[in-house]
Amino acid sequence: KKSEYLVLTMSADAKGNAPKPAESIEIEGKEFKVSAVRQKNSTYVTIVDVFGKGAFKPKLPFCSATITDNGHIFISGTIGITPGTKKLVTGGIGPETKAIMVLIDAAMRACGASMSHLTNVNIFLKDNDADRFAAMNTAYVSYFGENPLPARITVGCGGLALGANVEIQATGYCLA
Repeated sequence: KKSEYLVLTMSADAKGNAPKPAESIEIEGKEFKVSAVRQKNSTYVTIVDVFGKGAFKPKLPFCSATITDNGHIFISGTIGITPGTKKLVTGGIGPETKAIMVLIDAAMRACGASMSHLTNVNIFLKDNDADRFAAMNTAYVSYFGENPLPARITVGCGGLALGANVEIQATGYCLA
């Protein structure tokens, strides 16, 4: 049976008006390869080994994204790890949120876009209360500086992957 997947090497060639994925990206001084796989009307983008070499089985949706041919970008839920490891950053909600924003920025760049192309984020906050929300919100808002914020929802939850306090999923839109 012939595979429906076409593995693209180097800079993947997204179709339509979608941005083209990068070959590699830098995150906090470390270089990471970008993998792009084309299927039907989308290009699936993964930052290779962002959780450390062989940290997870292939095809787990950590720090991965999809670019549709019409320019929509969907970034999977992302937690605040130190790039190149599967260890959460230390310090709690604020540092985790900042680390997540660094990874979302990297995922947007891997997709050939930027943070200015974010349109919506969904934030999952473990044991949400006013103090925990304030810690997350301060770190989140500070990442954008004077730039406009995308639409957002924050939802409380009981537990997240690897014991994280925060997980953020993002959506963007960008035409090449």
